[in-house]
Amino acid sequence: MDAAETATLDAPLIQRQTLHEQVAGRIRDMI
Repeated sequence: MDAAETATLDAPLIQRQTLHEQVAGRIRDMI
């Protein structure tokens, strides 16, 4: 598999993880 293909496949996962961390951080701030 091409490195560029791998990066393209990984990007949505990384974005989802970052979004999840942001949401978790907001929830932690609220508590």
